[in-house]
Amino acid sequence: MKQAVIIVGTSIKNNKIFLEYLTRQIDKQINHIDNVYFLDRSSCDLFLEIEEIISANENIIICAKNGFDLVGKIVSTLTDDVLISQGDMLTPSKVLKFTKDSYLIKSDTKLINVLKVDELKNIPQILIQKFSNRCSFFLFSDNKGEDLEALKKLAISYDGNISHTAITKGLFFVELNHIRYQTQQGFIDMLPKRLHDKILFGEDFSKSIIDKLMQYNKKITCAESCTGGILSAEIVKHSGVSAIFDGGIVSYSNEIKHQILGVEKSTLENYGAVSKECVKEMLEGLDKIFEADFSLAISGVAGPSGGSKTKPVGTVVIGVRTKSLSTIENIHFFGDRNYIQKQAVFYALKMLALSDKKLFLNKL
Repeated sequence: MKQAVIIVGTSIKNNKIFLEYLTRQIDKQINHIDNVYFLDRSSCDLFLEIEEIISANENIIICAKNGFDLVGKIVSTLTDDVLISQGDMLTPSKVLKFTKDSYLIKSDTKLINVLKVDELKNIPQILIQKFSNRCSFFLFSDNKGEDLEALKKLAISYDGNISHTAITKGLFFVELNHIRYQTQQGFIDMLPKRLHDKILFGEDFSKSIIDKLMQYNKKITCAESCTGGILSAEIVKHSGVSAIFDGGIVSYSNEIKHQILGVEKSTLENYGAVSKECVKEMLEGLDKIFEADFSLAISGVAGPSGGSKTKPVGTVVIGVRTKSLSTIENIHFFGDRNYIQKQAVFYALKMLALSDKKLFLNKL
């Protein structure tokens, strides 16, 4: 089932903060968004554009501000309906349900939810219900071909299909659509045994990690250099995280690494900040300050400047420390500064999950 969001008007498109909030809330409600379309309210082809999008999707959410009434006219025409006044707004007469600034209409087998949205305000209630005939999870795999092929065969055997994308090296977001199963445990039982400790269910990777930490009351902390607080932000964006996260340290300069985290000056002079030796001492410093169950540390060259022959842009050293072990990896990412930073953050969370498979991953 394809689900699309149509944004009508440039005021919403140009407000990136509000647009992120809007699409995040819609995605949370309907389970996934396949396509987002941006349409010009003043376009002479607006009617045809909306008609084409509706014909190509099953669930459609149309968001408009000043063009809300215009969208209503178009939708009512496309559904052979007329507009009437309901709840202080004009809606097609055959609406299935409506609430303030939101109404739902059915056209053949398609559901269309029209929302009147406004910056700086809560978005209206989304009336399309979550589509449940799908399963999403994160796959930890360095041999993605074999593991994804096994999942593809499983999906086909249950009349389903599979799609996937790489989040960072060794971590994939996977969707199984239209597969016949009743419960998450039922799906786990269908998996080949070798995949049981390679899967973490969820739509949001950091939330899935945080949920596990909160479930088992395990604390986490982090020290960041090249990511400059993005890892901490990814952690604290989730409600209730104060129970397992007391804080972290953004140690961007070498001086802060030395003064706060206790990284030896000789380590910085001999190996540099982007080194396994430095990250190891960053982790040790975190352990002394926070005494958390899990510690993460990141140091690297995010670019676009600052690289060298031995440590080119994209070189990142990431470490995870638990009560019983410490793992540090040197990885190279590609992309611009922000993409490198984001990949490093998710790679650190991936390393965290793999540091304790019994806690984080689904097993037999």
